[in-house]
Amino acid sequence: LYNSKSAHDCYDSIGLEDARYCQNIFLPIKDAYDCTFTGDNSTLCYHTMEAGFGLYNAKFTIFSLDGSMNVEYCQYMKGGKDLFGCVGLHKQENCIFNKRYTVHEYEQLRDRIIAHMKETWEYGEFYPANLSAFGYNEAITDVFFQLTREQAVAQGFNWYDSEKPVKPSSYFVPDNI
Repeated sequence: LYNSKSAHDCYDSIGLEDARYCQNIFLPIKDAYDCTFTGDNSTLCYHTMEAGFGLYNAKFTIFSLDGSMNVEYCQYMKGGKDLFGCVGLHKQENCIFNKRYTVHEYEQLRDRIIAHMKETWEYGEFYPANLSAFGYNEAITDVFFQLTREQAVAQGFNWYDSEKPVKPSSYFVPDNI
């Protein structure tokens, strides 16, 4: 850690202030919890990954950039405000699942969705493993925490069963090219 203040359980980072469980932060971030590759003057980030450039009050986001603020469960946002469960929006406001609402409608619907998510124990958690586009056995996690197919599926992970057996290929590299 370099040029950091009140950073706990953080690794390979620069410019942290009041942060915990952060890693690979190379541009300043303040009031952050469980963030990876996030920063560049971002504040109030919780469970964010590969996000930044003035991000403010972001929760459970991936690739949210350029001054996005008050975003939750969003991916690939750029410069948006008051977004929930959105993907790929650019400079939009008051949207839920990519649909725009009035400020009042947005706040009411967002509160209803969060209340339901709290009842089902979904709110407050990053995306569940079963939504991953990859099987457990395809991700790097399997290298460090090996599980059998049965163990991974029992824990809610996807598993990819290859339809074709992979045959190693060989390539002759000449001594002189």
